[in-house]
Amino acid sequence: MVALLASYGRPPGGLPFVVVAPESTVDPQTPDGAAVEIEDRGAAEVTGYAAAVNPAFDVTPHDLVTAIVTDRRVIRLDRGEKL
Repeated sequence: MVALLASYGRPPGGLPFVVVAPESTVDPQTPDGAAVEIEDRGAAEVTGYAAAVNPAFDVTPHDLVTAIVTDRRVIRLDRGEKL
C-alpha cells in the first residue's frame, strides 16, 4: 500500500520507494513475487481473542520499487539495473 501511495505522490512521477533488506534475502532464482512463500506468523501475535491473518511480510510489485538497498549493494531498478 505504501509503495502504491508513493507512486502517486509528489513530485511529478511520485516519490521513491526503496526496499532495504539483507543481501541474504535476495534470491535471483525466484522468478517473480508469486513464487515467494509468505510465512503466516499466527494470530496470537496480533490478537488473543479473534482469528487474524498475520503475514511476516508482503511482496511489493517490482514496478513500484525505485531501488533495493542491501548490506553489499544498491540496485537501481528505476535505471534498469537487474539483481
